[in-house]
Amino acid sequence: MKKFALSFLILSFASIWFVGCSNFDKSQAVLSSEPVAIFPDYTDITVPPNMAPLNFFVDMDGERFVVDFIGENGYTFSISTKQDVMIPIEKWQTLLSQNIGKSYQVQIYRKLDGTWEKLPVITNQISTDSIDSWLVYRLLPPSYDVYKNINMQQRHLESFDYFDFVDNSVSDGSCLGCHVSNQRNPDEFVMHSRLINPGVIIYKDGEFRRLNTATPEFVLPGAYASWHPSGRFIAFAVTKAAFYFHSNVHNRATIFDQSGADIALLDLETNTMFATPKLKTSHSGIQETFPCWSPDGKWLYFCKSRVFDGFDTLSGYDKILDLQFDLFRIPFDEKTMAFGDIEMLLDAHQLDQSASMPKISPDGR
Repeated sequence: MKKFALSFLILSFASIWFVGCSNFDKSQAVLSSEPVAIFPDYTDITVPPNMAPLNFFVDMDGERFVVDFIGENGYTFSISTKQDVMIPIEKWQTLLSQNIGKSYQVQIYRKLDGTWEKLPVITNQISTDSIDSWLVYRLLPPSYDVYKNINMQQRHLESFDYFDFVDNSVSDGSCLGCHVSNQRNPDEFVMHSRLINPGVIIYKDGEFRRLNTATPEFVLPGAYASWHPSGRFIAFAVTKAAFYFHSNVHNRATIFDQSGADIALLDLETNTMFATPKLKTSHSGIQETFPCWSPDGKWLYFCKSRVFDGFDTLSGYDKILDLQFDLFRIPFDEKTMAFGDIEMLLDAHQLDQSASMPKISPDGR
């Protein structure tokens, strides 16, 4: 009985203290012109209507903060905190659902040196367009050379739920990565296993298959995969990636294509690799890499540069930095499996710039 009474008193005191901190007279708060600093910087943004709560940290001095979330249609709720703003998911979902296509405000009050201040208001928009509910990513320790523990995870973007769908304990500790779905379709998926049990793992038509893309013609493994929207072909850069590590602590490790790169296609109907001579030129000192299909499958975008020809211990890093990639595309006929003529889109080298990893928006624009 005494234990229950003590718990009740502690809970009652906490409730009174919370109410006392949050239910001050906001009309008496002193207006402040100090810019609001929150992390992440969720200010002047557009939020999808099915997004999980955008929790943040108030990166400002203060004894206490009260944060009001005010929907344009009138729905409002408040949070009292020291600095971490953890938004209840039910209230957040109500705020978004009642203000789709409209806006909401974040009004922060700060208690500083015993005085409550009203900080400048934050206004964010709520989109009419939802986002895909799931995000796939690779979780691994922050290291360049150890791949003992690698998980492939899915995160539910409408909440904070996540789960592993594979980890490398089931593949003898191999390096897993380069996970790519076909046009965001989880029913068609490819990922790589490297070094130990090398090859690509493909999920299609409800079945898994494992293929080794290194063949007598393409002796190097495929990387940087891109699905043709038909689901029949996957474009790869056939290359051997390597790291350049630095004794200078100010330079990070650099990855590069050690033996040049060509682009080849995997035909999933025949489980064979093929290429056009137009995209198989690393023997002549030119490399093609970073393939990416257009949403209609009629164009294959890619980048091209000279082949990196090795380095010595003093100037290798500068040689890697000198590599500059231009942006190209080539037409592809799905029925005949034939390629047309290459077209340059961006001569980045002439601008003393470099283009890499092109991605085409889903609407093709």
